[in-house]
Amino acid sequence: MPIIDVHAHIGTGPWLIADGDAVLRAMQRARIDTAIVSSRLAVASNFAEGNFKLKAMLEASPQLLGYVVVNPTYVEQSIAEMRRYLSAPRFVGVKLHPDASGQPLDSAATREVVNAYRRYAKPLLVHVWGTAQVRALETLAAEAPTVKMIVAHAGGDAFAECLALAAKCLNLFLEPFTGGADQAKVEEAVAKIGAHRVLFGTNFPTLNPGVALGMLADARISDTDRAQILAGNATKLFQLGRPSATEE
Repeated sequence: MPIIDVHAHIGTGPWLIADGDAVLRAMQRARIDTAIVSSRLAVASNFAEGNFKLKAMLEASPQLLGYVVVNPTYVEQSIAEMRRYLSAPRFVGVKLHPDASGQPLDSAATREVVNAYRRYAKPLLVHVWGTAQVRALETLAAEAPTVKMIVAHAGGDAFAECLALAAKCLNLFLEPFTGGADQAKVEEAVAKIGAHRVLFGTNFPTLNPGVALGMLADARISDTDRAQILAGNATKLFQLGRPSATEE
């Protein structure tokens, strides 16, 4: 089965180094065909510089696609970053990390950036961990119902609350593989929101891809559901394989 990782990172950071070659080697070992990555530099400190450097990495590596990282503390610059990169076919979405930016998901600044993002009709990857962020996500998802949001970590230790929210908000897609390897987590997500709204992600290099692969292999779900989660859902959500406006 093909595998698309919708939640990975590239670049150096505290304790970890994952340059382009390291990411590609890890993908080869784990038999991951495509990884959608964000820049660690962009998330941790300088989002403009990180996005700029990621663009060159994406152009050199056909196995990689990218997220534009935005920081709602800088609303106008975030909107400019989206305008600058989202017309490029290698950038397929935007990433929000409320812990790194210091802006809650329901802040006025975050909502302004997401409102500006609606016009691009691309998925939004959102870091969500804990009850407070799940509750903030509820506000954001309700205000932007046309934006398809991938919930990275699926709430972490607030998984049950996040799953209940996803059952109500149809624009939420869960990536539950990087928020703790609780037994039967994947089966519960499939049962409550359907396999078509569950996406595969590894959080590489913070986690070994074997964690996510093991969780999925151990899940008592059908082969059809497993194939959807591994690649089918991401292919549809990101419209992979279709020519972009810049390529037509």
